[in-house]
Amino acid sequence: MRFEGMNHIIIIGWSEKAKAAVQEIIKIDQTIDIVVINNAERAPVIEEQERLIYIGGNATDEEILLHANLPKSKGILIFAEERIQANYSIKDSLLVDGKTLLVATVITLMKEKMNLPVPVIAEITSHQHIQLFKDVKVNEFILTKGIISSKIVKSLFPA
Repeated sequence: MRFEGMNHIIIIGWSEKAKAAVQEIIKIDQTIDIVVINNAERAPVIEEQERLIYIGGNATDEEILLHANLPKSKGILIFAEERIQANYSIKDSLLVDGKTLLVATVITLMKEKMNLPVPVIAEITSHQHIQLFKDVKVNEFILTKGIISSKIVKSLFPA
């Protein structure tokens, strides 16, 4: 399937966090399309299904990113692979962040080749990898552990 729309959000990797992001995006803009790229056999099922376009495949494949119409997108969110984390008794941030970094690198190379201003936000699991994500020009990165800490502290000190 090839998505032909524009000003959409691309979400790479499906997880509970990605699902929550979809719900937040739709709260802000009920008209925006969201393209999910994931290598699962079936598309995710959520209430907001009418705004969701699923493209199955490997997000390091430029052709898959073009099917998602990366050049006309508003932004890209890359979520850390939860299946890698769940399959190891010791959570290996190198494996998880390595996959995210590989996807971010392919996107950056495409952006540079096509001179695209599309912002990329990536979830990372280890602060030790921050510089690597800066090196591949990820616009913003969210440390998974930082999200929880930040929310807990903010709940104690409401604005």
